[in-house]
Amino acid sequence: MKFFTPLVLFFKVLILTFTLSVTSFAQSMSNYQFSTNTSSSLYRTMGSLIDDIDMTTGTTVLIGGSQNNSTSAMQSIGFDFWIMGVRQTQFNVTSNGWVGIGTMAAASYGFGSPWAGVRLAPMLGVAGPSGGIGTSSIGRVHYKVVGSQTNRVLVVEFLRMAINTTVVNDTNTFQVRLYESTGTIEYVYGRMIATLTLPKNYNVGFQFSPTLYNNLDVTTNTISTSSTTPFSVGVSGPIANIHTPTAGNNRAYVWTPDPPDDPGVITINNITSSSMRLNWINPSNESGFALYRSTNGGLTYQYEITLPPNLTTYTVTGLTSSTQYSWRLFSYRESISAPADGVATTLPANKIYTINSGNWNDPSIWNTSTVPTSQDSAEVSVGHSVIFNAATGACGTLLVKGTLAYWTSNANQYFVVNGDVIVYPTGNFNAGSGTGPAANPFYLYIGGSALTSTAAGNLIVDGTFDMQTTASVQVLFYGTQNATVTGSGATCDIPFIYVNKGSLNNQIEFLRTFTQPSSLSSYTSVQRMIVNSGTMKLSAPIVVNSFHTSMVYFVNNNNSRFWLNHTGINLSPVPLVTGIATLGLFGELRIDAGKINLGTGANSNYITTNGVLKLNGGECNLKGNFTIFGIASAQLLVYGGKLSIDPQGLNNLSNNVSIFSVNTSSTFEFTDGLIEIVNPHSTAPLTSTIASINIQSGGYRNISGGAFAIGDGVSIKSGGVLSSSCGFNIISAVPLHKLIIRNNYSSSNSRYCRISSNLIIEDSLILETGSYLQTGSAGVGRKVIVEGHIKNNGIISAVYPTSTGPGVGSIELEGTSPRVVSGAGTASWLSLRVANTGGVTFSNTGTWELERIVMEKGNVTNALSAISIGSALYRANITIGGLDETTTAGTFSNLPTIISVAGNPNYIYGPAANSMQTGSFNEISAGAATLNCLTINDAQGLVSNRNINIEDSLNLIKGVLNIGNNSLVLGTSVSSTGRLTRTSGFVQLGNNGSFTRWYASGARPQFEYSTGFPLSIGSRDRSVLFSLNTGIATGGSIMVTHNNIVGYTDITPAFSDGGITINRRVNSFWKLSSPTAVNIGAGRILTLRLIG
Repeated sequence: MKFFTPLVLFFKVLILTFTLSVTSFAQSMSNYQFSTNTSSSLYRTMGSLIDDIDMTTGTTVLIGGSQNNSTSAMQSIGFDFWIMGVRQTQFNVTSNGWVGIGTMAAASYGFGSPWAGVRLAPMLGVAGPSGGIGTSSIGRVHYKVVGSQTNRVLVVEFLRMAINTTVVNDTNTFQVRLYESTGTIEYVYGRMIATLTLPKNYNVGFQFSPTLYNNLDVTTNTISTSSTTPFSVGVSGPIANIHTPTAGNNRAYVWTPDPPDDPGVITINNITSSSMRLNWINPSNESGFALYRSTNGGLTYQYEITLPPNLTTYTVTGLTSSTQYSWRLFSYRESISAPADGVATTLPANKIYTINSGNWNDPSIWNTSTVPTSQDSAEVSVGHSVIFNAATGACGTLLVKGTLAYWTSNANQYFVVNGDVIVYPTGNFNAGSGTGPAANPFYLYIGGSALTSTAAGNLIVDGTFDMQTTASVQVLFYGTQNATVTGSGATCDIPFIYVNKGSLNNQIEFLRTFTQPSSLSSYTSVQRMIVNSGTMKLSAPIVVNSFHTSMVYFVNNNNSRFWLNHTGINLSPVPLVTGIATLGLFGELRIDAGKINLGTGANSNYITTNGVLKLNGGECNLKGNFTIFGIASAQLLVYGGKLSIDPQGLNNLSNNVSIFSVNTSSTFEFTDGLIEIVNPHSTAPLTSTIASINIQSGGYRNISGGAFAIGDGVSIKSGGVLSSSCGFNIISAVPLHKLIIRNNYSSSNSRYCRISSNLIIEDSLILETGSYLQTGSAGVGRKVIVEGHIKNNGIISAVYPTSTGPGVGSIELEGTSPRVVSGAGTASWLSLRVANTGGVTFSNTGTWELERIVMEKGNVTNALSAISIGSALYRANITIGGLDETTTAGTFSNLPTIISVAGNPNYIYGPAANSMQTGSFNEISAGAATLNCLTINDAQGLVSNRNINIEDSLNLIKGVLNIGNNSLVLGTSVSSTGRLTRTSGFVQLGNNGSFTRWYASGARPQFEYSTGFPLSIGSRDRSVLFSLNTGIATGGSIMVTHNNIVGYTDITPAFSDGGITINRRVNSFWKLSSPTAVNIGAGRILTLRLIG
């Protein structure tokens, strides 16, 4: 990364007046008073009478779910927190219970470790996969700031933590709170239940250094300053003293520092246009003083400086003229005292204007015969031409009514305007006729040159503002006040823009068009627009004639924002050559309107630590891939607009990286708008994990709106040679809201879309004309669960293009609200599961040619031609029920078309809550049925109201197949005898019913249900089994019927069997016959076994 970082010029002089006595009171751990209570709440700050903490909204996620060894990036506390006499502004967290203050805490650090830095331990476990604490799969560590200055509170919440980390879903929660006004540290605990297989050790407390710490034993609520020994949790269950799940009765541990005396009030004298002297009393027990300033009447204060102890006066310089300053001074020791306040206004500045043309640093051209100083308003009068001929120079507000130009030298030049730059209609402010090469650039500072500058720094161009002539001038916007770039002048050329306005919400807004002209060749590899701190907001079109040749960062850190806010913005690399303009985000890129176009095809665009892409509208079009790194502070927030990613351009993306990747631990929020993958990889990806969309679990995920689009409906670039692993590919461990397939498969069949993970679509699945979606990848089937509507004008298939099977994967229609399947497209080789209790209406005009349908729950309202099952290439499979005995299976409104060209269908009945009868679900044609396989898996069984011929197999898993007075035939000939498998089911015959089985020559039954007749009279086993001592001589069929003759017949003579006298038998009996004669064979022994 190469930046032209300007030399920051400081014009402030610190004038310190010391008293003769210098006494400093050192910090002491003993000044932190420890207390505990069980009357706190996770919803209330300390001392509040109302719930003022709502962590369900407006928080920032630091660490996502399922993390046990993770460390977050540093974040802003949101205010100055004074701890042990040091001003701290940043913090970070670890998933095992550290909160680092000022310096990074790592998960690997133990309590009392020698690493420097302030660390808080609300519940610290050992790092690593066997550690004792981490975020559960539904947990996270997040934070927000509540309250207002100067009574803000940072709340860091460890939400739904797992104690031990092997727990998948757990709800243990605790908070760390830092109080701005008092320096208080507070830990508050809710549910704290351990789930342990082995004892685990934990520390609660804080560490200022390896030897300065408080270590708390929660079993006794006592602290130690000399032992780092952890407390042990040995068994599963509530953790004593800190398991307090009831709000209002939550356990709290509190450390409150004793404040030093305050400095009284501030009196102010010696006021000039750029300085004033502050005075106060010495409180005598401080370690030093902290001074803050405000220029908005005391609404907000900014840190100014830390001063040594015993000081009673301080002169502030570098102030803006005619400005009211509010000052706030604290004495500090461990934390800060009550404030001392004072208010004063600087005097008006001198107004100096030219009386002749000439050089800037020539006193004779100015009306005062003096060169303007840093606070003087300087005017180049109408008709005058002035050369800025000094290496450095400064003024207050700059008014250009004549001509002002940089010098002809190629040496560095720094021009600092501590106010606004105003170019009048008659004015011309330009870069001059020098060369200004990269090694010796020219600079223009607007709004000062220090981060503490209180100027606004507006730029008003009603004339000519040309910072790109033969030389280039870098324009730097400073000043903590919001500022704008406005005006109606025809020329506003700014080749380099650098924003450094102190804090994120201090912005420079461009409300007029400007041009970034072609720069000198020596500048082609530098950042042309960069925000180091503050916000650069473009609310007008920008014309770019030359843009970066390598990386584009725009923003440097979490204190910077680059914001597009106009529909006329279309920011693209110029000229477009291979390999330029890779996007890397370290701060926030926000797009509300307009377009940004980056990359050429092989670029590795990314969001990393503290990086944010926030789309509220407009477009972000990237060539190459786009990766959100596995860091909690790496955030993709799509609330509108379009994010478009294309791996093919002037060059093409490697086939060993995914096109769009959201990695574990990152933050991804998608509530509206579109994320579009324009083209597939140009060649098939190397592995199944390389995808067009690859969204991993963990971190923070909120995909509650918007749509993912595969293809843009226009592009037709090939995905390489057609195979089972080319084209688009989707992997997502989290549900998607809406998926649109518009991949122009008809232009190249290698553009089809595959699914490489089970996929949930919460809203709708849409296939546009010419699109193709396969429910699997590389021979592995996946579930595509759709909870909304399907509009299919393309092809949904369980095979990839030109393949003839077998089909893999399924479409599964789930939910509770009525849904519609529509469109003129087709579905082939497809398995469909209907599991929507609200029902599904198939109004499609293109036939869904299914291989399998499962009517698990919810009715199907289908047009006569909407659904066919089976084809010339595959057999139909129909399941009625299939979930459990308490779920009501759905029915068809019309019998689907059953195609038997590839063979007769297979039917499965149950399990389901319904009473089962063939035909009652509109699932089978009227009349006798010829099936390939029939499976009964329902406790209530199946009643057949027709003759059934089974070619291949009868599977009796559970329940009774009641044939009644109809016939059941298993097998078709001695060479195709069919198979019977049984777990616990039976066949029941009526008085005129029959059960026929085919037997092959050489078959040798052995009293097995699988080779016999598993019969029943309802709940009782009345099976007919037989055995042969050798194989059947000539195969044929055997039929069993039941003769139900009333009454009994006496047996004469009676006989005894095991002590029981047998003298009577029932008259009803099983009758065995052979419709197609079976020859058992001479001399063979047939043994019958009648059960029951």
